[in-house]
Amino acid sequence: MTAAHTGGCRCGAVRFEASAEPHHI
Repeated sequence: MTAAHTGGCRCGAVRFEASAEPHHI
């Protein structure tokens, strides 16, 4: 889905879009 945001962390990408907090980037 949006693995490009975290670089591969799909579980983190979901929370990234939901919370909009780049803590995995």
